[in-house]
Amino acid sequence: IIAFNPRFLSEAVKKVDSEMVELNFVDSNSPLQMNPVDIQGYTYIIMPIRLI
Repeated sequence: IIAFNPRFLSEAVKKVDSEMVELNFVDSNSPLQMNPVDIQGYTYIIMPIRLI
C-alpha cells in the first residue's frame, strides 16, 4: 500500500493547467513524481506516508 497526504495531492492537481497528469513511482519508499501530459517543464514531487 502506498499512501499520500490528500492535501498535497489536491494542491498539486489544482496547480496543473492540464486535464491529464502522469504519476510515476518506483516503490512505497520513493517519492511520487507528477507531470502534466501536455506541459513540459513542470514536475511535482510528493513523498509517501507510512501507515501503521
